[in-house]
Amino acid sequence: MSGEWQQLGSFNTGDLAATRLQAHYAVQWLARAARGYAKPVPDDSHTSLTWDAGEAAFIGNAIGAASKLRFGYRPGAMSLFVSGHDDFDGNVEIELAGQTDADVRTWVRNHVILGAEDPGALEHQAPYEMPPHGISDGAQYSADAQAQTELERVFANAALLLDDVVAAQSGASPLRCWPHHFDIATLISLDQTGGEDARSIGVGLSPGDESYADPYFYVSPWPYPDIDALPDLEGDGHWHTDGFVAAVATLSDVVAAADQRRWASAWLTRSIGYCHFLLEEI
Repeated sequence: MSGEWQQLGSFNTGDLAATRLQAHYAVQWLARAARGYAKPVPDDSHTSLTWDAGEAAFIGNAIGAASKLRFGYRPGAMSLFVSGHDDFDGNVEIELAGQTDADVRTWVRNHVILGAEDPGALEHQAPYEMPPHGISDGAQYSADAQAQTELERVFANAALLLDDVVAAQSGASPLRCWPHHFDIATLISLDQTGGEDARSIGVGLSPGDESYADPYFYVSPWPYPDIDALPDLEGDGHWHTDGFVAAVATLSDVVAAADQRRWASAWLTRSIGYCHFLLEEI
């Protein structure tokens, strides 16, 4: 992926959580459309999203009988859009601020209804629970332009670095954003045979969750090694061991660096190296 690093930290990172959570709810519309109308695959990756640097947006998988329609979400504008509709020239877009999910559902049905296919498929139940937010009870989306811009920069920068990881690491999967946790990640498979005990390294960015309110990079070995055997991490970052095992660097770690991109890239490379070493012992 070509692109330039966008400097982070012009906005208080501690205030990102509310905007991040609303964005998490917004991308569920991309996942719902795919769950209802895209061709399913066993690993559920048909509901995953990709990052489009040119659009500065997440893009869902192709849907509809002709497989031309694609939903997208722009975190910087907090807007949903659809492309590839025969009845419209270019994208059709809706800004979510001031809208409820019921409003969005009406917009989807009125403007991008999927031909003769069953509109009820849009309501297929997700196989996971969303974190609580008033949106699920009818509250409106609300805009915070500064937080939205910072969240867009976080995802754009993460995609930039993680695409480099995919290119450099043998066995790395395509970069995807998963609507369950809203993380953007690749999985480096170390064993050709699959199964629960197949060794792998998950490398990604979470925009924040119950473990960390702010965004964070993570590098996670599987199977999890003995936490007493974890080596000291060079420089900043730390090992997370509560609920999952991963080397973690928070957004504040990145923001504090004089050269943010160089620091984050080097941190990811070192952390992947640590995980390779740990998994060689398993």
